[in-house]
Amino acid sequence: MRPLLLVSAICLAVPGWAAEEAEEPKPFFEPHIGVTFPVELGHLALEEVHRYENPRLGVSLRYAASDPVFIKIDVYVYDLELTGLGTGIGSKHVKDQFEQAKRDILAMAKKGRYHDVKLLAERQAGIPVGDEPLPLYAAVYGMIDVRGDGDSAYERPSISHLMLTAFRGQFFKIRVTYPKAGKMLGDQVFKDFLPLLGRTLHGKQAEKAAPDA
Repeated sequence: MRPLLLVSAICLAVPGWAAEEAEEPKPFFEPHIGVTFPVELGHLALEEVHRYENPRLGVSLRYAASDPVFIKIDVYVYDLELTGLGTGIGSKHVKDQFEQAKRDILAMAKKGRYHDVKLLAERQAGIPVGDEPLPLYAAVYGMIDVRGDGDSAYERPSISHLMLTAFRGQFFKIRVTYPKAGKMLGDQVFKDFLPLLGRTLHGKQAEKAAPDA
């Protein structure tokens, strides 16, 4: 398993990353939603935790695997200092944030991080959390993912999923990317990941979270 990387930083798109400190993998407890994220979820291992210096941006976690397919899944927990988000997609803020997340993808394409971005599907979906599914907004993109810089840069046709909902008063966003050439395997790994994530959210530790303001 790769070492877990704990980072105190601001957004990737903004300069000013703090120094990185490597640690042995260990579960990560997110206090705002009262959930402990394990070091492994199915085929994927927890590789990085990004703590953002701006508290509005919360925290992000990266799960990744290279076998049976290269795949990365980023989970973001944040509130933008908004209250009343609750759980699910009932708050107007959740729909607004989903639309903003879609615009963010297009903005990154304009910066050269992606190109040939195409929205393949958009719908409401759900993650099984206990007896009830956690509803969320979902979109699927096809894109050319640009990796590296300068002479070392290369392009990879990719499938990218965006999911967004609210959970215990926080925005809960998921970004998933895997090569288009490995779409069948990527789809299956992602499909297997979601119920494991749902069980994590439903764990006993979630019962300790403070109620939403």
